[in-house]
Amino acid sequence: MEDTPEQRAKYEALRDYNRRSFELEEMRQFSKAATSGQGNRKQRRQMQAELNKMMRKR
Repeated sequence: MEDTPEQRAKYEALRDYNRRSFELEEMRQFSKAATSGQGNRKQRRQMQAELNKMMRKR
């Protein structure tokens, strides 16, 4: 059975959304690992936010 253009568009949108959410989760995990054991909690959160900004720009 062939997909209609509407079904295909929904499928592609969902696939792109899932890919993006996976990339964001990877970024969060990386920034947590990269900053573990450095400074206090506030400093770590600031460093994580900076890392996330840098990774989002690429």
